[in-house]
Amino acid sequence: GGGQWREGDVQAAIWLVGQLGWPVVTDITSSLRGPIDEHNKQAAEKIEHVAAADLLLAGCPFITHHLRTDLVLQLGIPLTSKRMYALIETAMKKTANEAATIVVSPEPHCHDPDAVMTHQLTCSIASFVEALDDVARPAAISEVAHASELCGLADLTSIAIAGAANFLKAQEGESGDGSSSSAALCEPEVARLAASSAQSTGGLFLSSSMPIRDADSFGSLPDAIATAPDVGRSDEGPVGCVASNRGANGIDGVLHSAIGYSLGLGQPVTVLLGDVAALHDMGGLHTLKQSGASVSVVVVNNGGGGIFHFLPIAAHKDVFSPLFDTPHDVSFEGICASVGLPYSRVK
Repeated sequence: GGGQWREGDVQAAIWLVGQLGWPVVTDITSSLRGPIDEHNKQAAEKIEHVAAADLLLAGCPFITHHLRTDLVLQLGIPLTSKRMYALIETAMKKTANEAATIVVSPEPHCHDPDAVMTHQLTCSIASFVEALDDVARPAAISEVAHASELCGLADLTSIAIAGAANFLKAQEGESGDGSSSSAALCEPEVARLAASSAQSTGGLFLSSSMPIRDADSFGSLPDAIATAPDVGRSDEGPVGCVASNRGANGIDGVLHSAIGYSLGLGQPVTVLLGDVAALHDMGGLHTLKQSGASVSVVVVNNGGGGIFHFLPIAAHKDVFSPLFDTPHDVSFEGICASVGLPYSRVK
């Protein structure tokens, strides 16, 4: 899950999942998607990583309907993937609520939209692992370690990863012989590029709506594109520090939040947001100019609220536009010029 992962949480989580040998799904806002330092690499090699989980569930819906789980351990809140929440909910129903979903987070108000949580532990991840190590090791952990029948999911992810890589390359207009034709960037590709850029420049801040969903599916999956079968090599790596606003705030204040995140990290930050979110916080560009923070703003301008095209209301053309997709013709170049910020347009 996401939330505020602190120093020590990553090392503790890596040790625990390495000992258990259970399949691990990492959210884009989870620090487990970040670069693994030398101290943790050996333990991280034991992890049964289910990369591209949302893509896997989207392409193989039968997994959600037929999967059975006895225990779900969620470290951090919330999850980005609605399909992952649906999987947990369905699995719980199949076991007639005999299974358990344990959520560990320092946040006292737990995000549980489907009411599947059976146990909530309000503490840091590091504290949880330390306590578990004290009372359960070695007998209890060794008893359940590597016992999960779900580890096969990790093998299926190569299919999802290869499909994602081939999809993005097709959108780029790249043919099998490596030649390229001119093609417009698609939104998943923008998310992948923004996440990849953040790896070398500092942190990544993701807006709600489509940016965080695209980044969760396509954004620098651990060695995803680089190891996809028959796709070739890449210099991309995992995402470093990632943050987002999730909750009732919606798309308000994204630019200001990214500025604060950059100042708090003391590092450059790339913020990925949609055009409507940018319009809701245009004053953030003036703040950015005045603050001196190093923030690269990537605006996906699709002329309105793109996420609403995925909702049933999109079929009702008589009311969908302009009431839901809120189209606009605002020039972000003009807005940047008005506050003295540089601007580049990429198509």
